[in-house]
Amino acid sequence: MFKTLQFFIFLIFVFEKNVAQTVVSAIKIDLLFANIQNEVKIAVENTPISALTFSINNGTISLIENNRFNVLPDKTGKATISIFKTGNKVAEHFFRVKPLPEPKIRADFQRMYSKNCRCGDCLPDKLNEINVIFEDSPYQIPFEVFDFEYVFIDKNNDIQKGVNKGAKFNETLLKIIEKSQIGDKFLIDNVKYRLGTEKTIRIHKSKFLQINS
Repeated sequence: MFKTLQFFIFLIFVFEKNVAQTVVSAIKIDLLFANIQNEVKIAVENTPISALTFSINNGTISLIENNRFNVLPDKTGKATISIFKTGNKVAEHFFRVKPLPEPKIRADFQRMYSKNCRCGDCLPDKLNEINVIFEDSPYQIPFEVFDFEYVFIDKNNDIQKGVNKGAKFNETLLKIIEKSQIGDKFLIDNVKYRLGTEKTIRIHKSKFLQINS
């Protein structure tokens, strides 16, 4: 399930002599990632969300429900969320916006009807396809794989190679895997993929796998 990165902003308004004094604090670090949905929670004391309006100077902010918002920055740098009541700005909060980190590329595969994953520690529900993984992360980032190159070298040093469109292994590659033996080598190279709403296509270089079972 896709999870957005969550931040919690608590805004406390104290109105004295028609001046709003605002205290803003963030439970987690004041950081957003560009080109993905970051979930932000905004709570205002004694003020319903319906009485407020919100804007951001980098990307978009949209209400999910209650006090939960999706924030989608479109570039790195900084983002400022402004909060208005009856047309007057009553608070603003600054975030740093960083690029998405470089993920780990996985290629988990197994033979048809086999219970053993062909590369060791695999993702059971993502077999026979390319996966883009962010380790030690509490959330998942949507991705799209366009194509990748593969080279299969058996223990006799016979070579089969080709290009696979998309993340899922095509029939040709699945047949090669089905005939693989212990000691055969499998090279995944030039994986072309995109993260979130990024416009730039990333290219991941060679990942070398060996058949162990």
